[in-house]
Amino acid sequence: MTALPSCMAREIAEIPEAAARLIQPDWQSALMDLAGTLRGARPTSLSIIAHGSSRHAGAVIGHALWRCLGLPVALEPLGPGGLPEAVAHGPVRAVLGISQSGQSPDLSAAMAAARSTGALTLTLTNTPGSPLSAAAAHEIDMLAGPEQAVAATKSYVNSALAGLWLVAHWAEDQGLSEALTRVPEALERGDRVDPGLQRLFCESKGLFILGRAAAAGVASEIALKAMELCGRHATAYSEAEVLHGPAAIAVDGFGVIGFGPRAQASLDQLAAQGARCVRVPAGPSLHPLVDPLLQLPPVYRALEAATRQLGRNPDRPQFLAKVTKTH
Repeated sequence: MTALPSCMAREIAEIPEAAARLIQPDWQSALMDLAGTLRGARPTSLSIIAHGSSRHAGAVIGHALWRCLGLPVALEPLGPGGLPEAVAHGPVRAVLGISQSGQSPDLSAAMAAARSTGALTLTLTNTPGSPLSAAAAHEIDMLAGPEQAVAATKSYVNSALAGLWLVAHWAEDQGLSEALTRVPEALERGDRVDPGLQRLFCESKGLFILGRAAAAGVASEIALKAMELCGRHATAYSEAEVLHGPAAIAVDGFGVIGFGPRAQASLDQLAAQGARCVRVPAGPSLHPLVDPLLQLPPVYRALEAATRQLGRNPDRPQFLAKVTKTH
């Protein structure tokens, strides 16, 4: 009897369909209106508050804001008191909260506090009307659809894509908008599992995931997935930063996965000292800010297959829950 596909496998297959929902006219119109509000407000900086996968999507969005608008962006570390005083009472600023569920109390409290001091507040969630959304002035629905597996896949991709759409409209960047329109078709790349990636996730005693610039947030997300799904300790670095110290432990079969052509030189150096290295297969090239996201589905499929090979449940990793509420 053939085993039924996991929820995670089905949700990976739904990524192109979820991405296509972001092109629908009503959603685009609302996002253009929000972008117009942001242009009118002219914030001098933007703070992003998020946890886990949402934080890594924030890294993708923040890099795009810096590249397209020159806007200083900070991924804020939320302490017990919420946002730092300098952020809460600084000059004209915007605060973006990202959360698939919108249920974490510390994010909602920080958002409400920022709004009370006059910040332009917006949220990006997969749960319209969530507590986080209620705390902010503006809400963006990432339109990923229901996601049952604990590990975020289509919701991570859609949160990053929704943020890139906001950047494209805010910056009035026609090239980025055109690239994003072509994303759903570019994500339709079959369901083959890369055996080299699967072996690394199964067999490596530890992992470095290399990604720089637009790929940094994607690399961090895969490192998180390797830990929660496969039980492998994994850390994300840029291909430059990994050579400044971390490379010392990349020996004796330590695994290294690289995103993008720039990673190849570092992969070669680490392979020469005994690391097992794989570069993620390149997908179609649409735009430098978009391309790393197009490489995610085959990595997700390798993670799902490796998790099952290791005898673990890809839908319900041990000790983890789909919604995590932190204070």
